[in-house]
Amino acid sequence: MFISRIDLDKRNKRALSEINSPYEMHRTFSKAYNYTDNIPGRILFRVEPGDTRKATVLVQSIDKPDWQLLSVDESYYFNNSSPIIKEYNPLFHAGQRLIFRLRANPTKRESASRKRKGINDEVQLIQWLERKAEGAGFEIVTLEIRKEKLASSKIKDGALQHKAHLHSVLFQGELKVNNPILIADAISNGIGSGKGLGFGLLSVAAVAE
Repeated sequence: MFISRIDLDKRNKRALSEINSPYEMHRTFSKAYNYTDNIPGRILFRVEPGDTRKATVLVQSIDKPDWQLLSVDESYYFNNSSPIIKEYNPLFHAGQRLIFRLRANPTKRESASRKRKGINDEVQLIQWLERKAEGAGFEIVTLEIRKEKLASSKIKDGALQHKAHLHSVLFQGELKVNNPILIADAISNGIGSGKGLGFGLLSVAAVAE
């Protein structure tokens, strides 16, 4: 796999538009892989919380990107910087502890309408994450939950476009690996729904000594 770090300049009109519309950001980034709507590829990305002047975006992919394929001007990138690409092939072992970050779109199905609805209750959010963690071969050791504003984005459905409002929650803390194969698969494929809209990227790093 490959991880790219991209610093977007919020003063750039196109960059700001894509920050506010993850669907458009996904379409732009797909060009770095020669992906199209018919061949979407597997791209996971997350706009990191923080700076008011720039937006740092992490992009994870199976294929190595060529960011020069993007049709953007230099001001799209903060301080005219270039994306940084690193090969990423993590190895895990049972019992290993890691810090993690995950922006997710936690939902539940309403019993009456059968429609999916965003989860807002903190206890239910913890339960949702614990279920996902069990299936992904890890358990939560410590957890911080940050409820974010609804993520809005235009979504293309065939020839039609509609605006979607997705529930956004940032989970971060420490986890313990139970099944190295399952967590590697979860990192590769993402967790939860909305993966093409900036959700589902599970990032891990060694716990500081």
